[in-house]
Amino acid sequence: MSRFRENFARFMSGRNGFDDFSRFLSIVALIILLIGVFIPFAIPKYILGGLGFAIYVYAYFRIFSRNYAARSRENQWFLSIKYRNKGYGSADYANYSDAKKKAIDRKTHKIFKCPNCKQKIRVPKHKGRISIRCPKCRIEFIKKT
Repeated sequence: MSRFRENFARFMSGRNGFDDFSRFLSIVALIILLIGVFIPFAIPKYILGGLGFAIYVYAYFRIFSRNYAARSRENQWFLSIKYRNKGYGSADYANYSDAKKKAIDRKTHKIFKCPNCKQKIRVPKHKGRISIRCPKCRIEFIKKT
């Protein structure tokens, strides 16, 4: 079994591999093929079967492609659409993790904006009325946490 694994790893070196866009295409192809199987009267089976098969072929073309730069651009395009629709801002995973940290941090901290320079300031919750000094413009303001 390890010999097969080594040969497959050698074959896949320099290839794109299974990324988010390929995973999405494979799932869409599977759904289209299942629709064709379970709902035979909506659209002729050969149209859905051909469409599903074509999407699978394109997904596996992307997986085995050696043109890493082009496949990476396609994947970044897909991720920008995916994360824009989810409200994370962009395809950058750092923005996603920042949004996740912010959601977790919401229980213990509160974020205020400086009234002068609009700098975001993170302060602990449940401290009552506190005086907050902006680290950027050094103005003080009082807020309830």
